[in-house]
Formats: sequence, structure tokens, C-alpha cells
Amino acid sequence: MGDYFFSILLAAIAVYLLYSAIRGKGRLFQAENLKEKYKDNFVKVLRWFYLALSILMLLNTAASVTNAALFETRYRFTESYTNVLGEKYESTVDFKYTAEEMNKIIAPEGAPPPTEGFPPPKYEGGMERKEGMEDVLPTLSYNLVYGLSTGFMIASILPLIGVFVSINIMTDKQKKKESQAKAAGNASHMPSAAFDFDEEG
Repeated sequence: MGDYFFSILLAAIAVYLLYSAIRGKGRLFQAENLKEKYKDNFVKVLRWFYLALSILMLLNTAASVTNAALFETRYRFTESYTNVLGEKYESTVDFKYTAEEMNKIIAPEGAPPPTEGFPPPKYEGGMERKEGMEDVLPTLSYNLVYGLSTGFMIASILPLIGVFVSINIMTDKQKKKESQAKAAGNASHMPSAAFDFDEEG
């Protein structure tokens, strides 16, 4: 479940953006102090940016899910290793062991901890196909799927920037300053009723 948490969160955000883009309503389209000439086009412009952003995020989600489903980190010993139980493991060219398997080799359950000076294992990790997934989409490599995911994520920055730039351009800065000043003025004065007390007696 942990491998898919980010993908699920990303998909949820993407679906919300897509839903908002189709409807053209909701909090994503709320704005104050718009310039008069942009009021009719504000929603139209943002809808296109949100639509592009949601599609790119969904493609990123698909790539991330594919990555998590097909590949995992495996490890290999780069030098021969003998654990505390005297079990010997040779160095290999292939990444053979999952993280769980490596933990059991290096720290066997119920075995005493290594003594001081006990030679530590020398190993490295790499991405390999999960067991049983060798024939699923065999033309997809980890580098290809990871590259697609990264590409979609970077590309999604463009429509996101477009949203902020559009809002900035379409906002009347003077009206915004006046609204902020008015709001600050109202907040700094307590209502006079706060100091009215009923007379005793």
C-alpha cells in the first residue's frame, strides 16, 4: 500500500482538477478584484490550464503505478559475505535479493548480534522486475517508465505556472490593495458594542 500512496493521492487531485475543469465552477475559479475586461474570459482560461494539468497528472499517476507494480529494488553482494550464523553468500552479477531477504541474511532472526570487528556486508542495489512480472509489458524498462513519470511531472509545472500567471495578469492590483487595506482597517477596530455593559442595579 505504501508504494501506491503517492499515486493514489496524485490521482485524487487529478480527478478533482478534471472535474472542476469540466464543470467550470468551484473554489478553483473563485477570484476577487478582476479587471473588467477579463471577467468574461477568466473561467475559460483557467479551465484549459486545469484540464491540461489534470491530464498530465493522470499520465504521471499511470506511469507511477506501472513502476510500482512491475519493479522493485533488489540487492547483490559485491564481495563474498559470511553472516553471524556462518552462512556464506557469494558476490553475484545479478541483483538477487529483496530488501526483506537481505535483512534476514544480514540479521538472521534469533541470531546473536555481530561482535565488534565483525566484517560488515558490502552490497549494492538496483531496480529489477518483480517476481512473476517478467512477462508483463516486457518492452517496458524501469528507466523508460521512470523517465515518462518524471517527464509528465515536469510538464505539469507549465500549466500550473499558467494558472498563477493568468490570475496575476487578470487581477486589478489597485482594487486588491484597496480591499486589503479596508479589511485590515476593519480588523484593527473592535466594534463599539464590545465596550457597552449593562448598568448594574
